[in-house]
Amino acid sequence: EQTHIVSTTNITCFGSWNVRSCYRVTKRELIVRQLKRYQIEVAALAETNIPNSGIYVVNEYTFIYSRASEKERTRAAHGAAVCLGPKASRAWRNSGSIWRPVNSRIVAVRIKCQSIPITVIAVYAPVNPSNGLNARVGVEQASSAQSVVGKHAVDKQNQNGRRLADFCLFNGFMITNTFFPHKPVHQTTWMHPKTKKWHMFDYILVNRKFRNSIQDVRAHRGETGGIGADHHLLRAKVRLHLKCRKKTTETDQKYQKNTKEWFTHEIADIVDKKANAYVQWQHHRGKIGENKYRNQYRMLAKTVKMKDHDPATAFQIIRRLRGNAEVRIDGDFSSSIQMNTGVKQGCLLSPILFNVYIDFVMRQILKQAGTEGITMNYRLGDLWYSGRGKNDDIRC
Repeated sequence: EQTHIVSTTNITCFGSWNVRSCYRVTKRELIVRQLKRYQIEVAALAETNIPNSGIYVVNEYTFIYSRASEKERTRAAHGAAVCLGPKASRAWRNSGSIWRPVNSRIVAVRIKCQSIPITVIAVYAPVNPSNGLNARVGVEQASSAQSVVGKHAVDKQNQNGRRLADFCLFNGFMITNTFFPHKPVHQTTWMHPKTKKWHMFDYILVNRKFRNSIQDVRAHRGETGGIGADHHLLRAKVRLHLKCRKKTTETDQKYQKNTKEWFTHEIADIVDKKANAYVQWQHHRGKIGENKYRNQYRMLAKTVKMKDHDPATAFQIIRRLRGNAEVRIDGDFSSSIQMNTGVKQGCLLSPILFNVYIDFVMRQILKQAGTEGITMNYRLGDLWYSGRGKNDDIRC
């Protein structure tokens, strides 16, 4: 049985928190107490420092953690975990308890719930060994990566921040806590111990197609004192926003049944016959049977009439008017060539486009010649579209 975690009516809270070790059971109980206080149903925890990988339940809250083995444990407090509230824990168990400990810094949890499945990935990113700084995104990135970084970032970007923005841009994520205006105390999550300056080091990344579902993201500063963490809790409010499907009423169905498309197969056949009649007329230009094929073409042209103020129908008929062309080679015509681009002979666009292009060519020739020996005088009115004589090289 699937359970609703996020819905279109109620707000569900997600959290991200660097807890600075929760190895002791009492520390986990304090974390659960703060998550209950802020009504967070799903939380991604970093720097957990719990050895090995496994599942632990504290007061109906489920800790799913990933860490190196006890033998490989070092003083560096690595580790990541996902904490699920009672409702999320029930949905996770009903969906098969899917989770994956990737390494000591990444753990993924998959929850199959209504209306959409949820994948939560908790990441404790390593610092840059060259400068010892975490990822910081800046306001200058808002112009270069508008879909990733918002205009409410508070720091100046560094190398890791550029890498984070590139990662989000490549995978279709957005850094949600840079898109909402708040006071600096509600945006920053960590204070430098020497400079006493606050920075935004914790982020919540969401797929861009669900950006309208994020209602608000801000930091809360009242929960760190009880557990001894140096990072503030970051909370995101989510309310699912889905596109509504238009319901088809009985009146609409009745109207659709009685509606007949104007461009029917019968008219399409007449358009094809008209195109073939035009080709035959061009083949017999200057011959005895020219009047016969010309009258046949004119009769079919009168049969097909376009609707007034109907661009779609006109576009369909124009596309059906595409035909075949033949090229004269040494006095004989070649086999038929399908016309996929351009316009047919007789179209009003043909002479206009031809004149514009040849005018550009002539200007370039005169410019590159750079000589006064021969002067070429011409005007567009002297250029006529060929296609009426017997010596045409191309015919349609």
